[in-house]
Amino acid sequence: SSRPLKQWYQRRVRGKNKEFKNASQREERVTCQEVRDRPGCTLIDVRPKVEFGICAIKDSVNIPFVDLMRMKKEDVAPYIPGDTTEPVFLFCRAGINSQIAVQFLKEHYPEHTLKDVIGGIFGCVQI
Repeated sequence: SSRPLKQWYQRRVRGKNKEFKNASQREERVTCQEVRDRPGCTLIDVRPKVEFGICAIKDSVNIPFVDLMRMKKEDVAPYIPGDTTEPVFLFCRAGINSQIAVQFLKEHYPEHTLKDVIGGIFGCVQI
C-alpha cells in the first residue's frame, strides 16, 4: 500500500516545501564536483532500474526510490558504511527524489552523513 509512504511525505517533507524542491537544507547537499573529489565514496542512485540500466555513475549502487522508501533499516544496512564519518551521497535524475531519500534515511541513520547531489545525474553529466 502507498498510504504509509504518502503519510511519510506529508509528515516529513511537505512541511518544508510543498513542491519538494527544497526538502534538504543546503548543508545536506553537495555539488557533483564535491563527489568527484572523494573517490571511493558511497554512491546510491535512487532512479528506477530502467534508467540506471541506461546510464549509471561508476561504482554507484541502485536502490530505486520507491523501493527505498518502503525498506526497513535492516534492509538498507548493507548499503550504508559502518564508518559513520564516511559520507553517503544520494542522487537521482534531477535532484528531487534524492533530497527526499536523504530525509528518509536520516530517520534510520541519524549518526551518518547523508548528502543529496545537487542536480542529480543531469547536473553531473559533462558534455
